[in-house]
Amino acid sequence: MRFSKVTSILVGRMKIGVMVGRFPVVSEQFILNHIVGLIDSGHEVTILAVNEGDIDRVQPMVRDYQLMEQTVFARLPRSPRARFVGVPLMFLWNLIRRPIPTFIGIRYGRYRTGVTSGKTMFFLNAVGSLRFDLLHVHFGANGLTGAFLKDIGVADRLAVAFHGSDINTYPRRYGQDVYHYMYSRCDLITANTSFTADKIVANGADRSRIRLVPESLKVGEYPFVERDPKENRFRILTVGRLVDKKGHRYVLPAIAAIRDRIPGLSYRMVGDGPNRPALEAQARELGVDDICEFAGLMTSDAIQHEYAKCDLFVLASVTAPSGDMEGQGLVLQEAQASGCPVVSTLHNGIPDGVLDGETGLLVPEGDSQGLADAILRMADERERLKEMGRHGSQFVKEKYDTAAVTQTLQGWYRELIGMER
Repeated sequence: MRFSKVTSILVGRMKIGVMVGRFPVVSEQFILNHIVGLIDSGHEVTILAVNEGDIDRVQPMVRDYQLMEQTVFARLPRSPRARFVGVPLMFLWNLIRRPIPTFIGIRYGRYRTGVTSGKTMFFLNAVGSLRFDLLHVHFGANGLTGAFLKDIGVADRLAVAFHGSDINTYPRRYGQDVYHYMYSRCDLITANTSFTADKIVANGADRSRIRLVPESLKVGEYPFVERDPKENRFRILTVGRLVDKKGHRYVLPAIAAIRDRIPGLSYRMVGDGPNRPALEAQARELGVDDICEFAGLMTSDAIQHEYAKCDLFVLASVTAPSGDMEGQGLVLQEAQASGCPVVSTLHNGIPDGVLDGETGLLVPEGDSQGLADAILRMADERERLKEMGRHGSQFVKEKYDTAAVTQTLQGWYRELIGMER
């Protein structure tokens, strides 16, 4: 049943669009949590996606909530050659059907890469007669197209969620002013950490429109497990793409430095990426390939089991040579929710989500010796390990649970929708 805008507000139900790049994507569990949190709260949610993600590897939540049936795909041609032909044809098709929005959609000065990529044209065709009380767009680059959809009346209000790389590297690549028009059209900008928020303000956004909204998780899906590390076993886990900013190459020397000091030490890396061959070669050169396992990609269910089995979680995030940085590092909250203490770095937004000395230990980024020392401290203080695990689980439950984050978001949404133009 479709609700009018007035009826939606009266009954507290909103028509909300959530825009993403690809859908579904295994590594973007936080986007699923956002969508499902809104559905569980009774709102009518439609997902707008540029293209399909990996439909052969989907989280159970996608099936349980029938999210594919609630998704509208723009189906932007993937290859540059196909896009070279497809975008002009889509422009002509839109021009015949909706000439005014079509001309608006080619205004490069406003929508920048939303125009050059063809997203404005393909979304104009895809949305048809859809209308939303509010459109919440994930990632700043997609927000450029979100601004276009607001300008042509698809959404009354626009919110854009920044997650890290979209403010750390995107303006460097496409111009520091790439988001400036979008900022002027945003009614709400959400940032996952205070570090991200400060970067957005430095880039020209109005701080009064920014709210801190951490990437959330359903805490109940990460059951607390009391850690009881055995004297002859110590299992370390990392979950994350095998890319520069995750800092795997600094963990491996730390493992090599302490392997003879911790009986039964093992290190398991869940994830895949372009750095895998180099990391495997590094593990061999350091002589730790026998205790380091590259486990590859896993579904969220499988990763939950990994958290439950490990004794310590490590994420050694750094600033990559490209300038790419970690945003929040949601895996840190997932690990803590399960009762697993963490070792991570004093990097960007990470200190927001790890209580140094209470739920884990933070060391300078790029410091392999610091990582080794922190891991040794954890391994040597087994009772403290348990205490940190309990504290971390409670901390995440209070600050990062999807239900609590969704409730906060709903309040802001209602304020925006109730505002006079």
